[in-house]
Formats: sequence, C-alpha cells, structure tokens
Amino acid sequence: MKRSIISCIALATLLIAGNTTAAPITSEYTVKKDNDVIFSVKVTNGEKPLKSVPVKVEQEGRLIAASVTGPSGKALFNIKGYNNGAVNIVVEFSGYEKESLTKSSLSDGQVFEVTMRRLAGTDAESMATAKVNEMQEKSDAVIAKEAEKKESLATKAERDKEAAEKMREETEAMKTKNEERMTEATEKSDEAAERAKESAERAEAARKAAEEARIARDQEASERAAAARERERSAKEQEEARAAAAALAAQKDLEAAEKKAEQAAKKDAKTEEKEAKKMADEEKEKMKEAEEKAKEERKEAKEAAEAAKEEKKEAKEEKKELKEESKEAKELEKEAKETEKAVKAEDAFAKDQEKLNERFSKLDDRQRKLNEDQKKLDKDRKKDKKGKHTEKHAKDQEKIDKDQQKLDEDRKKLEEDQKKLDKKRKKNKKNM
Repeated sequence: MKRSIISCIALATLLIAGNTTAAPITSEYTVKKDNDVIFSVKVTNGEKPLKSVPVKVEQEGRLIAASVTGPSGKALFNIKGYNNGAVNIVVEFSGYEKESLTKSSLSDGQVFEVTMRRLAGTDAESMATAKVNEMQEKSDAVIAKEAEKKESLATKAERDKEAAEKMREETEAMKTKNEERMTEATEKSDEAAERAKESAERAEAARKAAEEARIARDQEASERAAAARERERSAKEQEEARAAAAALAAQKDLEAAEKKAEQAAKKDAKTEEKEAKKMADEEKEKMKEAEEKAKEERKEAKEAAEAAKEEKKEAKEEKKELKEESKEAKELEKEAKETEKAVKAEDAFAKDQEKLNERFSKLDDRQRKLNEDQKKLDKDRKKDKKGKHTEKHAKDQEKIDKDQQKLDEDRKKLEEDQKKLDKKRKKNKKNM
C-alpha cells in the first residue's frame, strides 16, 4: 500500500510537471488563427467537479494536447493547427476508472462533460490524492496567474499594435494634408506678391502723375496770379497818372483863362468877362469830360482788379483740387504699402509653415521609429513562447507607451501651433 501511494504521488507530480508544456493557455502573443480550436472538458464525480484531474487529447494514438482541471472541474485546451480529424479524449485519475470520449471533430467553444466512477478500495489512497490535490492547487494557481498575466500582455500588445497602425494611417493623412497646405500657401503667396507688385506700380504711376500735375498747376497758378497783380498795379498807376495829368492840365488852363480874362478886362471888361465866362465854361466842360474819362478808366481798372481777383480765386480752387488729388495719390500709396506689408506677412507665414512642416516631419520619423520598435517587440514576444523574457518585454512595452504618449503630446501642441498660424493667416487675408 505504501508503494502504491508513492507511485501515485510520483505519477501526479509528473502530470503536473508535464502540464507546463501542454497548458491550454499559451504564452504566445499572436491572434487566434482560423485553423486553431479552443474547447474545454468538464470532469465531475456525478455530484461535484473534480480538480487537478489530468486530461489528454489523442489523435491516431498520438498525444496532441494535455491539461489539468481547475477548481471548477474544467480543463481548457487551445490546439493550434487542428486538422479537423477525429480525436480521443482520455481522463485518468487515481481512485477512479479510466474514461474516454471519441469525437469525430472539434469546434470552438465546445464543452465536453466526463463523469468519473470511483474504484472500490480507494479510501486508503485518499490521503495521497489529497496531497496531490494540494500540490496541484498551488501549481494551478501559479500557472493560472502566469497565464492571466501573459493573456493580458497579449491583449495589450494586440491593442497597442492596432493603435500604432491607426496612428500610422493618421500620420500619413496628416503628412498629405500638410503637403497640400504647403502647396496652397506657396501659390497664394505668389499671387499676393504679384498683386502687391501691380498695386505698387499703379500707386507709383498715380503718385508721379499727380506730382507732375501739381507742379504744373502750381506754376500756372503762380504765373496767372503774378500777371493779375501786374495788371492791377499797372491799371492803378495809369489811373493815377491820368487823373494827375488831367488835374494839372485843368489847373493850367484855368490859370491861363484867368490871366486872359484879367487882360481882357482891362480892354473891355464886359466883352472880356463874357469871353472869360465862356472860356471858363468850356474849361469846366473839358474838366468834366476829363473827370468822366478818369472815372471810366478807374472803372476799367476796378474791373481788371476784379478779374485778377477772380483768376486768383480760380487758381486757389485749382490748388485745392490738386491737393485733393495729391491726397488720393497718398492714399493709393498707403494702400500699396499695406498690401506690401500683408504680402511680407504672408511670406513670414509661409516660412513659419515650413518650420511647422519640418516639425511634423520629425514627428512622423519618431512615429515610424516607434512603429518599428513595436513590430520588433511583437516579433520577440511571438518567438518567446515559454515566456522567459516576459518581464523584459513588459518593460520595453512600457517604454514604448511612454514614448508614444510624449509623441502624442508633442503632436497635439504642434497642431495647436498650426491652428494659431491658420488664424493669423486668415486675419492677414482680410487686410489684403
């Protein structure tokens, strides 16, 4: 009996050790393929589940998978590359009869139930079975924990791989969008520069024409004003000269008449008096005519002065019009300068866009490098089927995740800079 117990314990130990290479939950990080099959076998004694029971799957007399039931009595299997052939499920456990199920084929999600029948005279072996069960529980806990950890890493790796692929697609789309933005900015910058050049040429031509017209009109107005002042002075001098000459002539004639009258008075006072009176009347008439003539000349001089004044007024109005034209020319020149300023700003925006594009390109390079590191890590995980380097892979994944997070933050900041630049460019276009 003692030898039987020792043999039982040894057999259980070998089965537990063998389970590490045939566990249904593998350490691979790959996605399930179409020809893989996952199923389970539930083992009970007719009343409750049996744990730590070895279960084998054979095909044509060859072992293709093995597992051990857990606390729920279930043994999980994941057979890779299943050929859809018939299999034999064999359950052997100390104290129970050997049970087997023959299945023509297997499919995902199937659960096969096996009810074990106890052998007679197995009470003496219950202690060995309990010991085996205790050892198996500890081993199962370690295996389950490791399997859960590996499964979590596999899920995370797949999720990270999908995120990296999505990020790559977004990066390519962003790169295409940036190239389109650059092309559009270059074309618009060239158009704005051409418009600014044409506006500047028109403004310069208008300014030169206005300046030449202003100089010509100023000169013409000055000449007309000088001529008017000269005519006014000449007319005034002529009027004064004629008035003085007429007064002097009248005075001389009066003195001569008085002298003649005085002489005639001596001869014939009456006759001479009449003649003197006649002569005086004649002289008075002459003085009246001279006065009328002087008055007419004064009128002409006044009219000439008014004409000169009118010409001066017209010259002043022309000067005002010229000033308005000069103002318009300055406004055109100001508009040209503003356009030129907007064009320079657009050039500056284009340079800023080039810098942003360079930064986007560097981010793309960093993303490609991270994608390559992720692919390499996924490949290493796939090769490490026994999970010897699981801890190292976890650290490498953590580093990649941190680098990806930093890259995402940099990209978000760069996109904010792009939005600010687009806003400035839109505001500048309104001023053009």
